[in-house]
Amino acid sequence: MSGHRKKKKAHEEENSERWLLTYADMITLLVAFFMMMYSMSVMNLEKFKKAAIGIRSGFNGVTLQDKSGGESIIEKGSKTMISPDSPSLLVKPLDLKAEIQADRTRQAAAARQRQAAAANAKLVEAHNQRIHELTKKFNDKMDAATQHGRLAKIVATNKGVAIEMVGDLIFFPKGTAQLSEEAKKILRAMVDVLTGVSNEISVEGHTSAGKLAGTTFLDNWELSTSRATAVVKYLLSTGTIDPKRLSVTGYGEYRPLIQPQPGAAGLEHNDRVRVFIFQD
Repeated sequence: MSGHRKKKKAHEEENSERWLLTYADMITLLVAFFMMMYSMSVMNLEKFKKAAIGIRSGFNGVTLQDKSGGESIIEKGSKTMISPDSPSLLVKPLDLKAEIQADRTRQAAAARQRQAAAANAKLVEAHNQRIHELTKKFNDKMDAATQHGRLAKIVATNKGVAIEMVGDLIFFPKGTAQLSEEAKKILRAMVDVLTGVSNEISVEGHTSAGKLAGTTFLDNWELSTSRATAVVKYLLSTGTIDPKRLSVTGYGEYRPLIQPQPGAAGLEHNDRVRVFIFQD
């Protein structure tokens, strides 16, 4: 019995010292771990440079040589970092002052455009208003001058007011350039309005197609010009219109209101005198 107890006691003493092995293993692992962490915390500059050079080359960058003989991405003291022929991977810093100034310039330009558009709209409105007023004055005078309605056609355009004295039988005897009494009434009404304005006046003569018979005029060119001249002379005879405002044009048969065709009606309307008052 005593021999058995001795063996058991020796076995217990031997097992009680095994914790030292576990402790030693743990200490060894901890030392290895801290050494690994320390080695990872120390930067290897040469490896970093090589890694950076590889990344830069992958994006078509250019590496520069430093004083130590190694390669460096950034040249010390240099204003440029890459070759002019290579695409830049750098973002230029935003110049806030320049951007603010550019934005102010754009806003000022837009404001000037809006002001110009508003001013132009006012000019157009004033122009149209003057044409409307001038047209109304002519209409009122024409109605008062004739008992059988308005014998002259009044047309308002963007450039001014046109008064068409249509039909040679009413305003001119056939084949002549002598003003009829009806024509003189209308011209007197025109003078009342034209005296109060300073616009330029163009008098245009037109005729219908065909040969002239029983007249002293060689052709329709001469007839159309003579009729327009007769209107101008009558306007000047009043002594209230400046001759510098007047001009005479003869178009003959070449600007008809109605194209001459076989069986066409209303060709007599091509015989006319047109008085155009320009509006600035």
